[in-house]
Amino acid sequence: VEICIGECGSTWAPTSSPTPYVCPTDEVNYDVNILTDNWPGETTWTLVNDCTPSDPVLSGGPYATANTLYQQSASIPCNAKYTFTINDSYGDGICCGYGQGSYEVKKDGKTVLSGGAFTSSESKTFGSCSSTPAPVPTKSPTPVPTKSPTSAPT
Repeated sequence: VEICIGECGSTWAPTSSPTPYVCPTDEVNYDVNILTDNWPGETTWTLVNDCTPSDPVLSGGPYATANTLYQQSASIPCNAKYTFTINDSYGDGICCGYGQGSYEVKKDGKTVLSGGAFTSSESKTFGSCSSTPAPVPTKSPTPVPTKSPTSAPT
């Protein structure tokens, strides 16, 4: 008796494991994009390296022009844990009551966090202080066994 799930006689192969992000160099480019709301003077933000906390590695605001995209970039350590904190001094965030403001943090061109709807302050953390790279996935399992014998044993 042959019981099949899917296509009978097919060779099943596992899907590949996700590839962890590997830093191409010790430092990579980070971009912080802030789209101000109608009250840009209320908005400030910081990006802090939590592995070596001191002064922020990037910061911005308050801003002068409403509904404007501001961008700050820097090459900073790749293997680190960062906390991005954005503040609105009035307490209404940058979206959506008084404009359509937003923020976005990118690492080597890829978005690592974004948002805009908060009240007085919002903090988000990403990355890790670990300097050891993620483990490499093990080899795939061995091939699927061949079909069962067609005749009953004697």
